[in-house]
Amino acid sequence: MHIVLTDITTCPRCGPEFGLVILADRIDNRRVQEGRLGCANCRMEYAVQAGVADLRWPPGVEAPPAVDAASKTGDEERPFRLAALLGVTEPGPPLLISGESPEFVQALQSHVPDAGVVGIGTAPPADVSRAGSVGMGWVVHGERFTFRDRSVSGVALTGDVTHSRIVEALRCLRRGARLVIDPAPVEAADLITSAGGELLLQQGTVAVAFAPAAG
Repeated sequence: MHIVLTDITTCPRCGPEFGLVILADRIDNRRVQEGRLGCANCRMEYAVQAGVADLRWPPGVEAPPAVDAASKTGDEERPFRLAALLGVTEPGPPLLISGESPEFVQALQSHVPDAGVVGIGTAPPADVSRAGSVGMGWVVHGERFTFRDRSVSGVALTGDVTHSRIVEALRCLRRGARLVIDPAPVEAADLITSAGGELLLQQGTVAVAFAPAAG
């Protein structure tokens, strides 16, 4: 994970008000390859291995590798379309891409060179060896997204979409930033509204929203 991510990562136990401090054992080109992220509030430490930060709570929770969804789609234009829907046109905080493979995240990064892209998921990707060097890195999370409020330039949810994940995605968005859900469930509009978001677009299997209260 890129060292810059430590500015916005937060403790999964204590919540988004409590940032983490990096304790690096090995850094390569400003990327932490091995080390720990520590919380000054609860004193818990979370491992960074092969460039992947495991911020699940409680630590050490075992889970099967995430399905690399993009590798099954065969749609080479999809990373470009998703990047366009996110609408990032200038440098800024990173983008969060949930539910995709390292290859897909790397392809999307090529379309938004001015913004760092972070792969996230509730389990490590199947190809862990590549994940740590993709975009700005990879973060494994639990129920919460382990990022500060209003800290990212966009979120794409492409895997399992739930009300709680939409709530977390909207919480992390900066003013004007977009949440893209692809594929979106049929009840996406209701889920977005009940989570405090505002629907911008729903067409086919895609929904785009933002957080009206984002500061």
